[in-house]
Parts: sequence; structure tokens; C-alpha cells
Amino acid sequence: MRRGLALALGGLMWAKVVAGQPALLAPSGHWSVDALAWLAARGVAAPTPPWSPSTWLEVQQRLVAAESAAHRSNDVARLVRAWRQRFDDEFGTGRDGFAGTASVGAGLEERVGVVAPQNSFAGQSLPTPLPDRHRALATTRLALGSEQGFLRAEGEWQERVTLAQLEAGVRWRIWRVAAGRMPVGYGPRTGEGIIFGGRVAVDQIAVQSVAPVRLPVGLAWGHMFLGRFRRSQNPRRPYVWGGAIAWQPHPRLQVSILRGAMFAGDSAAKPFSWRQFARVVIPVKNTNEENHVYSFATWYRPPIERWWPLVVALEWGADDSAGALDERPGVRLQLYAPLPSGGGAGLMWSRLGTRPGLGFTGHGPWYHHGVELGPWIAEAQALGLALGGELSEVQGYAHGTAAAGRASWALSLGARRRSVDNLYAPLRIGRANVGALNLSWRPTGRFEVQATGSLERGKRWTSREFRLATLWRLW
Repeated sequence: MRRGLALALGGLMWAKVVAGQPALLAPSGHWSVDALAWLAARGVAAPTPPWSPSTWLEVQQRLVAAESAAHRSNDVARLVRAWRQRFDDEFGTGRDGFAGTASVGAGLEERVGVVAPQNSFAGQSLPTPLPDRHRALATTRLALGSEQGFLRAEGEWQERVTLAQLEAGVRWRIWRVAAGRMPVGYGPRTGEGIIFGGRVAVDQIAVQSVAPVRLPVGLAWGHMFLGRFRRSQNPRRPYVWGGAIAWQPHPRLQVSILRGAMFAGDSAAKPFSWRQFARVVIPVKNTNEENHVYSFATWYRPPIERWWPLVVALEWGADDSAGALDERPGVRLQLYAPLPSGGGAGLMWSRLGTRPGLGFTGHGPWYHHGVELGPWIAEAQALGLALGGELSEVQGYAHGTAAAGRASWALSLGARRRSVDNLYAPLRIGRANVGALNLSWRPTGRFEVQATGSLERGKRWTSREFRLATLWRLW
């Protein structure tokens, strides 16, 4: 009965406790993602491909592999064992090849001064102020799966019951095919890429390699999906496609190509066809029938760990038009240094738009498109970077663990400057200071407390969001 119920429902989970949820129970703000980044920066684990999702069983397998690789350092091995135990307690992955959980929870949510981005072409409409809210929420999660297949769903109650995600997948050898309502995040730091930020769940079919393909020139992974927005997400209901290839010629280096496209919506000149889809995937000719965003990403661990380990990640992209890659690029540069205690600190610099002194080059503003007559958004959120494009930002961040690996925290502070072409202009324009804090603590194997908050303060405005949530695992 219990297994049948889990197979029928999959997994109802707190769907928005952490912004930027990937498709399979490993949110980009989840402590395990920071743990894997720390292990990769220390050279204990291989770098993960620059996209989500990762299933809970895949994360567990990476922790198990890292535990075996950390035998030379007792401190690292002890820390990895603590992380693995916490992960098993949270996701029920302690049984070989099987995972299943059922959880219930409750929490509080606050949102003040938040606005939704523009929803028209080239600033023909204004951003929409969202109503302030202070409300309670209830959550539940059910999940069941193995290495060969899984089924899950996610939702929450906030004034009404919402089924936010639904997904089923099967694996054959190194390939996995999944279908349902799920988000995707592309970028050097999963869920924070230029193209897909991992915050919007799209009805889609996806295929990816869950293990690398071994080539004479190194290891390679791939991911691709095809979906369509619901009417509530985008009134023109365009199709959305994403594809990514990662290549690792050396354990210290990973190079990726990341792409996204929007096409064949109700406002497009032609309806969806497989011929048009093939032209989207292989863009040998510009047909002016789709909107493209693409980027190149690198992850590099220089051989300086005897002095101090360091990771350098770079994403360099362009929005739609030819020549924009060097004339109006989008750039995100990240420096990350792991700390001995299991934490880390880093610096992120982002700039989307024209470089200083270049002037306007004839390319349209970032995330504003003409074919589908609307910006790169869905569900009143930016589909790519949450910042909205056409801006510059510097951000410092740090994360750490405590209580023998059962507690974790993440803090970020920064400053950004939005231009008049930003998706949130003119309501959010000019300089603003920002900060965010995530806390999670699992005092027992079945109970967890999470608190997340963010604050952005401009010249004459302030926006903030806060959420406190508890989760109790029943089995």
C-alpha cells in the first residue's frame, strides 16, 4: 500500500523553500550541492556537469565515491561520512539502490516590495509590483525511485493546494529519459546560469547522460529537453528547448556549450513543426523564427592546491543576434576557494550588456526578443538570471557546516547596478545593495529546520523575502 501510494504520487515536497530548484530533489541552494562543489574544489570528487538535475541517488553515489577517494585525509573522510549520513537521513538513500521518503512540514512566508519583470517587447510595458504577503504554508513530500527509474511530484499548500512539479524517468545504461513538469538550470554554478536559472518548472521531455561517455579526447556528458509553457506562464505559449554538452579533457578542466531557444508560440508566424525544431537544434541558417540564447562555460582547478586550492569558473554568452558574443556579451566570472572545515568562500562578477566605451552596437537588450514579442521570462520570473539582464554585479559569498555536518549555512552580499533596459526597469534601476542568508539544521534523522531570506535595497525602495520551514520525515 505504502509503495503503491508512493508510486502513484512520487514526491510532494516544499517547492519553493530554496529558490532555483532543479528537477530531482537536489535544489541548487541545497547543502549537498555546496558539499559536492567543495569536494570538487579539493580534488576529492570530479566536477559535476554544469546543469541540473541530479537525482538523489546520483548525489549519494558521488558522496560514496568521495568517501572512498578521501582515505588519505581522516578529516575529509570524517566530514564526507557525516554528509552522507545526513543525506541518507533526508532522502532515504541508505538502502542499496533504492530511495523512498514521506515527509510533512509547515512554515511561514513573507514577501514585501517584490516586483515581477516586464512582459512585453523592448520595454512596452512596466514591471508589475507583486502584492505584499505574510502567510502560513503546509508541505508534504513523497518519493520513490531506484537507479533504473523514479516517479515523484512536488507541491505545497499556500491558501490553495499547488502541484508544482511532476516527473517520471527511466534509465537505460548511461542514459536517462524523463517527462513531466520540471525546471532546468544551466551554468557553471548549477541553477545560476545565464540561460536557464532553474526557477521555472516547464512541461517537458528531457534526455541526459548520467555517466560520462569516454572519448579518446576525454569525458563527455549531454543534456537536452523540449517543453512548452503553460498559458499561465506565458500567454503566447511558446515552445522552449535547451541543450548542453560538457567536455572534460583533464580532471582539472571542464568546457561546456549551453543553449536555449524559444519558438512556435501563438504570436509566431509558423506553428510548431519537427523541421523547425531541427533548425533550432542545428542553427545552420537564421530564419528569424526563434529566439536564441547561448553561452560557453569553463570550470578550472589550477594546480596550486599545495598553497591554496582554487576554482575558476567562467560563463560567456550572447543573446540572439550574430556578433553579440563579443560586442554585447553576458559574462559571469566566479572564483571559489574551499576552506579546510568543509566550507568555502568566493567572489562572483557578472555583467550582461555592452562593455564600457563600446556604445550601442545595434544588438537588442538582453532577454528582450522580437520573434515571440516578449522577454525571456515565464511565470512572472526571469527565465535566465534572476537579476533581469542589462546590469553589472559584484557578489561575495561563503558557506559552511556545523554540528558534525548536520547544520549548514550560506551567505552572500553584493552590489548591482541595473540599466534602463533591465527587465525590472524603471521600477528597479540604478545601484542596489543585496544580501541573502540560507540556514538548515537536521538535529535528528527525521526532523529538519530551514530558514531562507533575501534583502535588496535601492535608492528609494526595498524588497525582502523570508521563509521559515520545518520538515518531518515519516518514513
